[in-house]
Amino acid sequence: MDVTRRDMLGVASAATMIAVAEPLAAATKAAAGGPLAQVVQRLKAFADADLADKGFPGMTVALIGPGGAQATFVAGLADLDRRVPAASEHLFQIGSISKSLTAMALFVLADRGKLNLDARVQDLLPDYPLPPETLTLTQLLDHSSGIPNLLEDPMQIDIPGGRLWTGFAPGSRYSYCNLGYALLGAVIERASGMSYPAAMDALVLKPLGMKTAVPAFRISDRAAYASGHVRFRDDMPWLPRVRLAQARWFDFSHAAGSVAASGADMVRFLQFLQGVAKGKGAPLFSDALAERYRKPTIDSSPAGARYGNGLITLAVDGRPCFRHTGGVHGFSSAFTLDQEAGVGCYASVNVGGAGGYRPTEITEYAMALLRAASAGQPLPPVRSPKATPPVKDGARMAGQWRSADGMALTIVERGGALFVASGGREARLRAGGENSFVTDHAGLAPYSFVLEGEALRLGGRLFGRSAAPAAQPPSPRLAGLVGSYYSPSSWGNRPKVFAIGDRLFLGNEELVAAADGSWRYKDPEASCERVWFLNPIGGRPQILSLSGSRYGRFHDTGL
Repeated sequence: MDVTRRDMLGVASAATMIAVAEPLAAATKAAAGGPLAQVVQRLKAFADADLADKGFPGMTVALIGPGGAQATFVAGLADLDRRVPAASEHLFQIGSISKSLTAMALFVLADRGKLNLDARVQDLLPDYPLPPETLTLTQLLDHSSGIPNLLEDPMQIDIPGGRLWTGFAPGSRYSYCNLGYALLGAVIERASGMSYPAAMDALVLKPLGMKTAVPAFRISDRAAYASGHVRFRDDMPWLPRVRLAQARWFDFSHAAGSVAASGADMVRFLQFLQGVAKGKGAPLFSDALAERYRKPTIDSSPAGARYGNGLITLAVDGRPCFRHTGGVHGFSSAFTLDQEAGVGCYASVNVGGAGGYRPTEITEYAMALLRAASAGQPLPPVRSPKATPPVKDGARMAGQWRSADGMALTIVERGGALFVASGGREARLRAGGENSFVTDHAGLAPYSFVLEGEALRLGGRLFGRSAAPAAQPPSPRLAGLVGSYYSPSSWGNRPKVFAIGDRLFLGNEELVAAADGSWRYKDPEASCERVWFLNPIGGRPQILSLSGSRYGRFHDTGL
């Protein structure tokens, strides 16, 4: 495949198909020619446009609408290489939406008297390497425990010092934490006497009628899935219509995100949340527990949102909604459910690692359409996917830049977009933050360009406009730490460490030394993470430990 992904325009036209699911209830059949059909038609057009705009293969969508109506549809391709159309029965990995289901399993166990939702985690998992500070199940459920964010099993990570830590007082603030849900999976196993996948199947998936959903990714089930896709080069940032490749399969069983489901399964999931929004817990648990399950417990992100029990509660168009999103190796998903109108939408694309993309635009558009249909009102206007916003104040970046070692860059702004030229090649620039930009220029990625006053930083280089800044080679105390590190883990990446003078960076983030021998991110939002440099040979560490995930030194060259 090349950047056009073998005539990408064909993916969004001739190869795109729709399959409205067979009626799941009489109400669905009755709505087939009515408001729901019009909603599906408009959402299908949006899905087609979104796939073409982003360069994604396929999408699956599930809806619950007025009067009990429900439908699923698909668009695009399940397999880009073999040109297989997406089908309604294909499984898509729902990622962190699994957290909502994990929380449901805990509430089922509480309803059966096997678990106290207010218990201390240390009492439930006394043999786990937990921090000395008291952690509660609620703090794990709402991401306020303060422990690091990892996807590994807490009993398998290699933690310097042998015990986890907290980056802030548990319960004091929100910090998204997959490791907390791994611990909840262990609690489910102890309380149920079953493995996590078996417990999820027995306690949640089967009772909800999610007949084809699976609680773990297993190679034996692979034929049932749409194929996941990732960037052809995972050391390059994602930009729209980048070249894709099929994601490597891996088995995965983790309470933070190992459920896969069809559109019909996710209809059942949305229907349960529809009842929860009204304080109804059947068929899983009591109404009293449903009241607790649906109430958020801590302020989260984005601004104005709150989190609790695997659910984000936020306003969409001024209406209170449940939401969660999910991203795994090859898939990106989202759902939104209007608590008052009782309408909901789930969507998933078979691409992961797409620059933080989640299909929330289509789920929010679905809310507007479904609310109108529910009220018998005209449907809102046809929408198109939002265009990539123009770079703000692009003139700040535009111009000629040069580094002390003679590297030259030319950055130009055209039509609100930025482009960078170096070494005879021009490529795109996309905003990565308030003062940072990423590019798919092969000679400049994977680092972000970061504006620091009048200088432009790229990896270990500083660039100036009027003149090249003075060279700032790594200080002697940091020189041995600099280098590339690598892990073959599916969840790992390729961290690069570099230094400018006495400043140390891991990727694009600056680190500061701590008294315990670790390094911490300078950004206070990442206060839970720790970085260690281990196993020095000749003054150069051979292992980088990122909060217990290990990466070996990789001998290459680069910025």
